[in-house]
Amino acid sequence: MTEVNLGGIVSLSMVDYPEHAAITIFFRGCSRRCKWCQNKEYLNGDTPVTIDSILNLIDDASGFVDALVLSGGEPLEQIEAALEIASYARALGLKVGVHTSRKDILDEYKGAFDYAWVSDPHIHPAQPGSHTAIWYDHGGARI
Repeated sequence: MTEVNLGGIVSLSMVDYPEHAAITIFFRGCSRRCKWCQNKEYLNGDTPVTIDSILNLIDDASGFVDALVLSGGEPLEQIEAALEIASYARALGLKVGVHTSRKDILDEYKGAFDYAWVSDPHIHPAQPGSHTAIWYDHGGARI
Protein backbone atom coordinates (compact mmCIF):
# COMPACT_ATOMS: atom_id res chain seq x y z
CA MET A 1 0.00 0.00 0.00
CA THR A 2 1.37 3.39 -0.99
CA GLU A 3 2.11 5.82 1.84
CA VAL A 4 2.58 9.56 2.02
CA ASN A 5 5.05 11.29 4.30
CA LEU A 6 2.44 13.79 5.46
CA GLY A 7 3.25 17.24 6.76
CA GLY A 8 -0.28 18.46 7.27
CA ILE A 9 -3.66 19.23 5.79
CA VAL A 10 -5.70 22.38 5.42
CA SER A 11 -9.26 21.19 4.90
CA LEU A 12 -10.43 24.48 3.44
CA SER A 13 -8.07 27.00 1.85
CA MET A 14 -9.16 30.08 -0.03
CA VAL A 15 -5.59 31.10 -1.02
CA ASP A 16 -3.84 28.01 -2.40
CA TYR A 17 -5.70 27.75 -5.72
CA PRO A 18 -6.79 31.07 -7.22
CA GLU A 19 -10.54 31.58 -7.35
CA HIS A 20 -11.25 28.13 -5.91
CA ALA A 21 -11.87 26.63 -2.51
CA ALA A 22 -9.29 23.89 -2.00
CA ILE A 23 -8.17 21.14 0.29
CA THR A 24 -4.38 21.41 0.59
CA ILE A 25 -2.16 18.43 1.37
CA PHE A 26 1.37 19.22 2.60
CA PHE A 27 4.00 16.59 1.89
CA ARG A 28 7.08 16.24 4.13
CA GLY A 29 10.57 16.22 2.73
CA CYS A 30 12.48 18.30 0.23
CA SER A 31 16.02 17.90 -0.99
CA ARG A 32 16.34 21.50 -2.17
CA ARG A 33 16.79 23.44 1.08
CA CYS A 34 15.85 26.76 -0.53
CA LYS A 35 17.16 29.69 1.44
CA TRP A 36 13.74 31.35 1.63
CA CYS A 37 11.53 28.30 2.21
CA GLN A 38 8.28 29.33 3.87
CA ASN A 39 7.43 25.76 4.93
CA LYS A 40 10.62 24.73 6.74
CA GLU A 41 8.62 22.70 9.24
CA TYR A 42 7.87 20.21 6.43
CA LEU A 43 11.45 19.69 5.26
CA ASN A 44 12.30 16.92 7.70
CA GLY A 45 10.52 14.29 9.71
CA ASP A 46 8.64 11.12 9.06
CA THR A 47 4.88 10.97 9.38
CA PRO A 48 3.76 8.11 7.13
CA VAL A 49 0.05 7.76 6.44
CA THR A 50 -1.74 5.56 3.96
CA ILE A 51 -3.00 6.95 0.67
CA ASP A 52 -6.44 5.65 1.64
CA SER A 53 -6.54 7.96 4.67
CA ILE A 54 -5.73 10.93 2.40
CA LEU A 55 -8.37 9.87 -0.14
CA ASN A 56 -10.95 9.64 2.65
CA LEU A 57 -10.15 13.23 3.66
CA ILE A 58 -10.57 14.34 0.05
CA ASP A 59 -13.93 12.55 -0.06
CA ASP A 60 -15.00 14.38 3.11
CA ALA A 61 -13.93 17.75 1.70
CA SER A 62 -15.28 17.25 -1.83
CA GLY A 63 -18.72 18.54 -0.88
CA PHE A 64 -17.41 22.02 -0.10
CA VAL A 65 -14.21 22.41 -2.17
CA ASP A 66 -13.68 22.36 -5.90
CA ALA A 67 -9.89 21.96 -5.94
CA LEU A 68 -7.04 19.98 -4.42
CA VAL A 69 -3.56 21.45 -3.94
CA LEU A 70 -0.43 19.41 -3.28
CA SER A 71 2.22 21.40 -1.44
CA GLY A 72 5.02 20.80 0.97
CA GLY A 73 8.00 20.34 1.41
CA GLU A 74 8.13 19.14 -2.14
CA PRO A 75 5.24 17.01 -3.42
CA LEU A 76 7.05 16.03 -6.63
CA GLU A 77 9.64 14.17 -4.55
CA GLN A 78 6.85 11.77 -3.58
CA ILE A 79 5.66 11.57 -7.14
CA GLU A 80 3.96 8.17 -7.04
CA ALA A 81 1.74 9.22 -4.13
CA ALA A 82 1.19 12.71 -5.60
CA LEU A 83 0.00 11.29 -8.92
CA GLU A 84 -2.32 8.78 -7.25
CA ILE A 85 -3.88 11.51 -5.10
CA ALA A 86 -4.18 13.89 -8.06
CA SER A 87 -5.84 11.24 -10.20
CA TYR A 88 -8.35 10.44 -7.47
CA ALA A 89 -9.25 14.10 -6.97
CA ARG A 90 -9.66 14.65 -10.70
CA ALA A 91 -12.01 11.63 -10.87
CA LEU A 92 -14.15 13.42 -8.26
CA GLY A 93 -14.31 16.45 -10.54
CA LEU A 94 -11.86 18.59 -8.56
CA LYS A 95 -9.28 20.89 -10.13
CA VAL A 96 -5.75 19.82 -9.17
CA GLY A 97 -2.90 22.16 -8.37
CA VAL A 98 0.67 21.76 -7.20
CA HIS A 99 3.05 24.10 -5.39
CA THR A 100 6.61 23.18 -6.31
CA SER A 101 10.17 24.38 -6.75
CA ARG A 102 10.91 21.52 -9.14
CA LYS A 103 10.40 23.32 -12.44
CA ASP A 104 13.15 21.06 -13.79
CA ILE A 105 10.83 18.02 -13.69
CA LEU A 106 7.36 19.61 -13.64
CA ASP A 107 6.74 19.27 -17.39
CA GLU A 108 7.06 15.47 -17.07
CA TYR A 109 3.90 15.48 -14.95
CA LYS A 110 1.95 18.45 -16.30
CA GLY A 111 -0.92 16.23 -17.46
CA ALA A 112 -1.69 15.51 -13.81
CA PHE A 113 -2.23 19.17 -12.89
CA ASP A 114 -4.49 22.01 -13.95
CA TYR A 115 -2.40 24.60 -12.16
CA ALA A 116 1.16 24.91 -10.85
CA TRP A 117 2.64 27.59 -8.61
CA VAL A 118 6.38 27.38 -9.19
CA SER A 119 8.87 28.93 -6.77
CA ASP A 120 12.36 29.71 -8.03
CA PRO A 121 14.72 28.76 -5.19
CA HIS A 122 17.38 31.18 -6.41
CA ILE A 123 15.28 34.36 -6.28
CA HIS A 124 14.16 36.11 -3.09
CA PRO A 125 10.36 35.76 -2.76
CA ALA A 126 9.87 39.53 -2.81
CA GLN A 127 11.66 39.92 -6.15
CA PRO A 128 10.01 39.77 -9.60
CA GLY A 129 10.30 36.33 -11.15
CA SER A 130 10.40 34.48 -7.84
CA HIS A 131 7.10 32.73 -8.62
CA THR A 132 5.35 31.67 -11.79
CA ALA A 133 1.77 30.47 -12.15
CA ILE A 134 1.23 27.95 -14.93
CA TRP A 135 -2.31 27.19 -16.03
CA TYR A 136 -2.19 23.85 -17.82
CA ASP A 137 -5.96 23.81 -18.22
CA HIS A 138 -5.67 27.05 -20.25
CA GLY A 139 -3.04 25.87 -22.71
CA GLY A 140 -0.04 26.29 -20.43
CA ALA A 141 -0.37 30.05 -20.12
CA ARG A 142 2.13 31.50 -17.71
CA ILE A 143 1.26 34.53 -15.60
